[in-house]
Amino acid sequence: MLVEEVWDELTTLRSSNPAVQQRAKAVVARASDFEFRSLAIGTPAAATYAALRAGTKSRRDRGEDASIALAAHDSALEFVTGDVAATFSALAELPGRVVAFHPFLRRLHEQHDIAKATLAIAGAVPSIAAPTWWAPWLAS
Repeated sequence: MLVEEVWDELTTLRSSNPAVQQRAKAVVARASDFEFRSLAIGTPAAATYAALRAGTKSRRDRGEDASIALAAHDSALEFVTGDVAATFSALAELPGRVVAFHPFLRRLHEQHDIAKATLAIAGAVPSIAAPTWWAPWLAS
């Protein structure tokens, strides 16, 4: 599930890095695989989003803040991230429902039998350092 703000971040090319552009194109090509949710005006989630964004004019972290706000009002959701700042915000807002990126990918394999080769591609995000167990686990 993605909130619209995350979709916007994934599909708005702000980078000249060819690898980043290729990942964005791959995400767009698989749009039908995602469920999208919005923060409806006047809802508790929208109020939480406004509180998280208070005092900032930056467009940065909008996707993370929207995801945290939505999860804060839907106990079935977890927040998955590789962003350090977002992790600390999510830990404060969503106790017990924050999952690091690579452990989440591993869980997809264990619970949904998604191939490790597919997860290796998804896990190759330069801005998110892989944990020490990642390469040996992929090779096992």
